[in-house]
Amino acid sequence: MTIREIAALAGVSVSTVSKILNKKDEHLSAETRERVLKLVREYHYSPYSGVRAAVQAQTMLLGAAVNGNRPHGRLLDSITKYAAERGYSCVVTVSGTPEEELRNLNVLRSHHVDGILWDKLAQSLPACSTALEGIPVRKMACCEPPSPENSCIDYAGLAYQAAAYLIAQKHRDILCVIPQVSGYPEQAFVQGYRQCLFEHQVPFSPDRVCVCGKAGLPEGRLLENTAALCFDTELAGRVYEACSRKNRRIPKYLSVLSLSDGEKGPFFPELSVIPLPYDALARHVCDRLTADVEGRRVPETVFAAEAHLSGNTSVDIPLTMRNKKIVVVGPVNMDTVIPLKKFPQMGETTLTESRLIVPGGKGLNQAVGVTKLEAEAYLIGKVG
Repeated sequence: MTIREIAALAGVSVSTVSKILNKKDEHLSAETRERVLKLVREYHYSPYSGVRAAVQAQTMLLGAAVNGNRPHGRLLDSITKYAAERGYSCVVTVSGTPEEELRNLNVLRSHHVDGILWDKLAQSLPACSTALEGIPVRKMACCEPPSPENSCIDYAGLAYQAAAYLIAQKHRDILCVIPQVSGYPEQAFVQGYRQCLFEHQVPFSPDRVCVCGKAGLPEGRLLENTAALCFDTELAGRVYEACSRKNRRIPKYLSVLSLSDGEKGPFFPELSVIPLPYDALARHVCDRLTADVEGRRVPETVFAAEAHLSGNTSVDIPLTMRNKKIVVVGPVNMDTVIPLKKFPQMGETTLTESRLIVPGGKGLNQAVGVTKLEAEAYLIGKVG
């Protein structure tokens, strides 16, 4: 496919196609520009390297510089899908260190990509910004707060919505579980959790933010709370293990809700999760980057997505709210039990070596039986 053939199919001159490819089309109509770019994408047209200004022309390539310190498998799949829908191919680099990130950004520039999606590292070098000068860039850095310039997962918003769901299930003792090594996403997660408790007038205690390190989860916390909100499914797995050791079944004694990057674990019952909105994020950043590349204007908005609960098998109302309430009316006694070798006859005195005093009475005995059957008993009785 040549530039003349593109021009013929679009019904425009060769110079018009050249102007659009070289972004000198400010005097052309949006309809003409879109018609030409649609053909360019459809036929994967790229000017020959020997043609003047070929480097400045569109290559129909997008670059994605991804932070390798966090899981992004589903995000990359979605970016590739939505870029392909718009006629672009993707060149992906994964960085684990600031030096590697700078090197990868220069690699993307050497491929003459039309624009770059940048998942910035927390310790990114200043030279990275210099390396990106002169090319459309859309940040999706999870190490910084969401903003019109940075499209990323809103961990505070997701934690708020997750905590609100647990509160709607009548939980007021909610444990927030985060990993020991934490950055901005984990801090934002706790912030959203605290904000939700505050706005729903649920008391907050610092003890309810549990940092789960190598030593594992403090099992005593599971006895003090009715629900656990976990930052990821790995932490939810540790909660399951601790509950198993304490013989506290989920969700009967403890409800568990977690954010999820899409990876499934061996949970029984199935874990209730809020999937991270990677698909919506990929669509958002691809829309904006391709608009920048093609010179289209789109509204600048902060990326936000509704939390969608997947599965409700590990979340239930608290046991004390779920149990039936039964009132028992009857006597309450303190029984005295005396073991004897033989029952004394009338007027006979018999010696014993021990005596046992235990609570008793028909009312008290029935209340204990009701409680053992996992109902909530209220006893009205008279002593003496």
